[in-house]
Amino acid sequence: MLLALIRYSEFEYLSEINLLKSDSGLMITNYDSSCGSDVVIPKMINNQYVIGLGMGSFSNKNLTGVVIPNTLLKIPEASFRDNN
Repeated sequence: MLLALIRYSEFEYLSEINLLKSDSGLMITNYDSSCGSDVVIPKMINNQYVIGLGMGSFSNKNLTGVVIPNTLLKIPEASFRDNN
């Protein structure tokens, strides 16, 4: 399997990850905090489900609100560390 780091709007993500053998989708690895402090994590990007967040992907971004889709299977403990 090939992995590619891709930028889509304010998100960077890894394409074609596998968390479980039957589930494939995208993992968001970074958020551009200049795009705002209230984040809506998309359910899909480029016709692929967003199923995971990278370690620290939303840390230290001065976030005040986050909407998380029901497609996420993995949210590491430090994903949202040090926000408002």
